[in-house]
Amino acid sequence: MNVKVNGLSFVTIRRQFDFRGIEMGRWVTTEERDRAALNFHQALTDLMAVLQGPEVLISLRGSLGLQFGKGGRPGVAAHYMPATRQLALAKNAGAGSLAHEWYHAFDHYMGDKMFPILGAQSFASANWLTSTKM
Repeated sequence: MNVKVNGLSFVTIRRQFDFRGIEMGRWVTTEERDRAALNFHQALTDLMAVLQGPEVLISLRGSLGLQFGKGGRPGVAAHYMPATRQLALAKNAGAGSLAHEWYHAFDHYMGDKMFPILGAQSFASANWLTSTKM
């Protein structure tokens, strides 16, 4: 499947949604990359429709990065890395994990906005659950 024939690639995704950057693992083949780009794009478009927001919402105003097939662990389909503000999806995982991990990123993003005194590693949900003052 050559998705680039349709003009869709991770470069297109980065530009459309204004992601800070997108990194590929070294063992991701061209075919896997192209198939993943199609699946990522569909998942991100679906998320945007559910949230009823613009593309820039999906990248959290350009603060979010993506990784695909890089630095995964056995049995883990996806994870959010707060230190680098990146969503990471395993090479063999489905794009269905994207919305779940995006919420962790959104929670982190809102932590900065709602509780700025606590610093950059703050998560809004944890602060709210512990009744931290805004």
